[in-house]
Amino acid sequence: MQTHPPLKPTGDRWRIGVVGAGNIAGFHLQAWANCPDAVAVAICDTDRTRARERADAFAIDTVYPGIDTMIGAGGIDALDVLTSRGTHEAMVRKAAEAGLPVLCQKPLTDYLATSEALVSDVRGRTRLMVNENSRFRPHYRQIGDWIAAGRLGEIRQVRDSLLTSGFLPQARGEPAPDLARQPFLTTVPRALIAEVLVHQIDVLRSLLGPLTLLDTRTMRTSAGIVGEDVATLMLETETHVPVIVEGNRAAPGFTPGWAEDLVVIGTKATARLTDYDLALLGPGPEHHAYERTAAVQAGFDHAARAFITCLETGAPFPTADNLETLGLVEEAYEQAGQPPRPIT
Repeated sequence: MQTHPPLKPTGDRWRIGVVGAGNIAGFHLQAWANCPDAVAVAICDTDRTRARERADAFAIDTVYPGIDTMIGAGGIDALDVLTSRGTHEAMVRKAAEAGLPVLCQKPLTDYLATSEALVSDVRGRTRLMVNENSRFRPHYRQIGDWIAAGRLGEIRQVRDSLLTSGFLPQARGEPAPDLARQPFLTTVPRALIAEVLVHQIDVLRSLLGPLTLLDTRTMRTSAGIVGEDVATLMLETETHVPVIVEGNRAAPGFTPGWAEDLVVIGTKATARLTDYDLALLGPGPEHHAYERTAAVQAGFDHAARAFITCLETGAPFPTADNLETLGLVEEAYEQAGQPPRPIT
């Protein structure tokens, strides 16, 4: 059902201005390159060298030092914001002032109240979609297809575990890779749940429906950080199915990359995702193997195309429920208390 006036680009395709040229920019720029109805025409970043490198890699002619100059130059139909989360509010407000639709990387802001105020303030001035793209990755969508088709039966238990050694110094003396790659993680009070587990909460909400948070435990085990690097969340579905979401960024023996183990147990079969290897266990077993980079890219591709489709049709964005996910994140921190308990 159409709930917004349909929008059209000024030309044949939507001209996208990309805000930010950091670590994740490659996925965003590739998504626009893969989108038949849009094209990235400009990129801005305070690091002009980094922005130029990204632009050259994707045949983008125009580079700007910031969002103000990019908007002021014109020639943009919509913005894709992928800067650090502390800048999102300001970037979205600038888009709204210019009347430009905006796709903003998760989380919208660090706090639920700030996100709610931002959504309320820009409503009616522009269209805003949160780029919570993990739910669109093919392995999660396959699980969703199995659930919808009744292959698992009634869901009875769910556990999603993400483990990594990314916050630990490596064997040959190298610094903790996640902290070297994203130094802001050393200073933010909300580290693991807000930065990583928010994805898993959103994925599980998309698969299982509304969730209620029952309890949360967090800890800080790594030196040199102020936020949590260990967290366990106990949730339940509307039918009181228990759902555990847990993560650890300082798990000895694990690789610096995330290792996921998702188990969805039903009355007929079980779906188990081990990293990017998915199995349906029980009658009529199936197995699907996914290449990591391609699967991640597919999530970004789907989000970009959904953004454009919803602009043109007026349909609600598929992540319009993102404030509900942020609400669970907020509750988790309230239950756990801040700062997180240090290990003793």
